[in-house]
Amino acid sequence: EVAGKVSPIAAVAEVRAYVDRKLREFGKNGRIVMDGRDIGTTVFPEAELKLFMTADPMVRAQRRADEMKAKGMEADIREVLKNLQERDYIDSHREVSPLTQAKDAIVLDNSHMTMDEQVVWLKDLIKERFGLNFKWLAVLFAVFGVLAGLLGIGTITQVNGITSAVATVIPTGEF
Repeated sequence: EVAGKVSPIAAVAEVRAYVDRKLREFGKNGRIVMDGRDIGTTVFPEAELKLFMTADPMVRAQRRADEMKAKGMEADIREVLKNLQERDYIDSHREVSPLTQAKDAIVLDNSHMTMDEQVVWLKDLIKERFGLNFKWLAVLFAVFGVLAGLLGIGTITQVNGITSAVATVIPTGEF
């Protein structure tokens, strides 16, 4: 029910401005991982690392339905898929801060990846990009925000085969 209300509210310019301002305050000192539909294009366009996560629509719908069922909620896969598609359409066509892939984002299609595979992928990317060696626990905490959508929370969304923008401001030293 809440997921159906998010996109229309997020399309209100005053709401977007307020939320964007708050998010920038959270990230003003760096060392933050955020995900969202316009994080890498509007909120933090200068982020050091931007990921654009995508997954097949049916995979996303199944993940969301599984998460709902785990919470004891009813989940009709067709309704879940319809909700995801409607939200994607609204978010990609809104006037203010539409869902788009940042030009400098790295695309991760996680349709056929486990959570562990995604953690390894991200850890390797961070090591390659920044030359950082993280302890495994630090990596898990750092990537939690990026991977939260995999649990079907609704932050991973798809438009034309590409899914939600995720910007990550990576620390310049080890944790």
